[in-house]
Amino acid sequence: MLNAVDIPLADPHFWTLTGAVRVAQLCDDWGLTWGCHSNNHFDISLAMFTHVGAARQANPPLLIRTGSGRRAIGRLTKNPLEIKNGKIAVPDAPGLGVELDWEQVRKAHDAYKKLARRRA
Repeated sequence: MLNAVDIPLADPHFWTLTGAVRVAQLCDDWGLTWGCHSNNHFDISLAMFTHVGAARQANPPLLIRTGSGRRAIGRLTKNPLEIKNGKIAVPDAPGLGVELDWEQVRKAHDAYKKLARRRA
């Protein structure tokens, strides 16, 4: 190995959930530490990252980068996942394990439309 890569990013926003899991599996096979990062800080992204981490093979440990200098955008679910002592419990509910808060989704959509109008 040429050691040309330090920490590949298995980002489900870019690779999809299946693709991100595959990137993570390849990193596990090659003995690389891998990570996820995003500039989208909604709690749905945290649920996606949690499931990618749970689906990977055992080692090395998952690295989640939770910020890029931007503030968190907000909550879109009724019961967002929580990081406790550096860990996240994988939910046992269907899908991503979170329930959308449609009022919060509407507010975020309205804010997006308002921002898009300002940029036009």
